[in-house]
Amino acid sequence: MKLSTSVLLSLLAVSPLAQAMLPIHIKSYRFIKPSSDENDPSENEVFYVKGLDYQPGGSSGFDADGDSDVLSDAQQCARDTYVFQQLGVNTVRIYSLNPDLNHDECMTILNDAGIYVILDVNSGNYGENLDRSDPWGTYNSQYIGRVFRFIDAFKNYPNVLGFFSGNEVINDEKNYASIDPPYVRAVQRDMKQYIAKHSNRTIPVGYSAANSVDLRLATYRYLQCNSMDGTHVNQAFEESRSDFFGLNTYEWCSGSSDWQSSGYDVLNSTFSDAVIPHLLRVRLQQEPPKNF
Repeated sequence: MKLSTSVLLSLLAVSPLAQAMLPIHIKSYRFIKPSSDENDPSENEVFYVKGLDYQPGGSSGFDADGDSDVLSDAQQCARDTYVFQQLGVNTVRIYSLNPDLNHDECMTILNDAGIYVILDVNSGNYGENLDRSDPWGTYNSQYIGRVFRFIDAFKNYPNVLGFFSGNEVINDEKNYASIDPPYVRAVQRDMKQYIAKHSNRTIPVGYSAANSVDLRLATYRYLQCNSMDGTHVNQAFEESRSDFFGLNTYEWCSGSSDWQSSGYDVLNSTFSDAVIPHLLRVRLQQEPPKNF
């Protein structure tokens, strides 16, 4: 408890002059971290995400009508950010947040620790996500309005690396995979246009896909496409394409998996010609205890 208190005090002792992190941007298939405000291309460096999912309590721990969420409790944020630093984490992904709460303290704690965030604009609550079985009914003004409020709540934090427009929406090949993709692109278009008009910087928008062997490559190709002929960029396609692509893979088990048995050899060759940045969410899909 003594350690937690000391860490909390040190992390919360934020000076108004504390240096903000420089926003990440994308060039081709890489995330780029500027070396300075001047953003001299010759001095910039490739940014490799070393992160983890951060959602204490899981999806059931989020209450859309509650007075707190993962990034509204400064003491919890300070405690966990200290651990992130010890692990060498430079990015955290958060699945569910309430855009109507104040997140200044937690986002400042993460900023001062040198940690970026990738945020899902959706939650599992009614009216706060695109329902794969009813995309035409759930892509509506209520839903998009909530997405815009979410962007407004986080657009000014420099350590927001990007937003996820959806998570595993396209994952049911037999029933819905043929109807959902255009709606995902529509959401991405709306988000990117809103950011362009209401934010003082470009914030990347991506999609997090299910690791379906039958769908993952088709999903990636569809969402990254920005040209009709493969040569000339179509502006409408550019506005709705994914800026980066996440893939949820649950196949590698430490101590028992290798490059071939895990399927990573196939995964690597499948995305060898990537034209936008890729992120892999890795975990072991088995009952506890899990061997990491």
